[in-house]
Amino acid sequence: MNETVNSQDLKANFGVDGVQNSGRRIQEIPFHGIQLKPSQYNDISPAPGSKGTDIDILIAPVKGPADIELTAVDGKKKLNPWLYDASSTNRHNLETYDLWTEYLGKKRTNVVGNWKE
Repeated sequence: MNETVNSQDLKANFGVDGVQNSGRRIQEIPFHGIQLKPSQYNDISPAPGSKGTDIDILIAPVKGPADIELTAVDGKKKLNPWLYDASSTNRHNLETYDLWTEYLGKKRTNVVGNWKE
């Protein structure tokens, strides 16, 4: 994946002005030994009215709650995204970032994240 997303598309699609832990050139981002499989990411379409291209997102391999599922570019497949928060004041990891996904199991929504409760 070698793509860029402009600030207008970030605002339109995600309501943010930028992305932390990212860089303009791949050399700016430290590699930590993770290689994604095609089943671990997928494309979503940009928000209506934005001029951007498809956006790659990390996806969980399990069904998520309907209110956070996204639709793939093909318009058919529902995607359960990994969620990321590095700037709000209500995150669990105030010194770093939160990374989590939600999934349906045992008649309730469950959370898998990078924090302990």
